[in-house]
Amino acid sequence: MRAVLVLITMLALATSALGAAPSAPHYGVSPAKFRSGATVTLTVPNPHPKGLAVKTPQGAWVYVVDGSASAGFLQGFVDKDHFTFKTSDLKGVTYRDGKRHERKVFVEAGTYQFYLADNLETEPSNINAFTYQVSYKP
Repeated sequence: MRAVLVLITMLALATSALGAAPSAPHYGVSPAKFRSGATVTLTVPNPHPKGLAVKTPQGAWVYVVDGSASAGFLQGFVDKDHFTFKTSDLKGVTYRDGKRHERKVFVEAGTYQFYLADNLETEPSNINAFTYQVSYKP
């Protein structure tokens, strides 16, 4: 019995000497529900995909950052693992009838989907891709 107590004590000391295991990093959008003018943080793995698009409740894709640099609305996107922005300030690009249109990302109420991928022109099943859903109310 004493040997068991000694072994448990040794394991406990070894565990405390090593420190607690690091917690898994949290990726996503925080908060997941927000209103116009709210400050939102997007946290992604690093290194992460090169592009960021947001799908609106109406199904339109707004390209915030893409690999061709035609949309680059988050400074330092490639080098950072988190970004903080105001919902009223975040902009991107849409394409209609072959023409580029700059617009605010968050306009109508509903569910938005953040989509990060190296190639934004592929489906969200892209191998190196991350998706996060959020709810927005103006």
